[in-house]
Amino acid sequence: MKTAIFAAVFATLTAPAFAGAVSDPIVEPNITPEMIEVDTAGSASHDWLVPAMAILMFGAGLAN
Repeated sequence: MKTAIFAAVFATLTAPAFAGAVSDPIVEPNITPEMIEVDTAGSASHDWLVPAMAILMFGAGLAN
């Protein structure tokens, strides 16, 4: 019983020690719409893969 109480007290006292950081946070740069390049060519042939796999998995689930 002593070890359970000791563990609870230890966990309660050490939890706030991991809550913050000593160093400054790393700030990611802002992404503006001008920086984003969209490539839309050639991806239409793979649009059937995800729905086909979902139907296949659903059918396998019903078969069991």
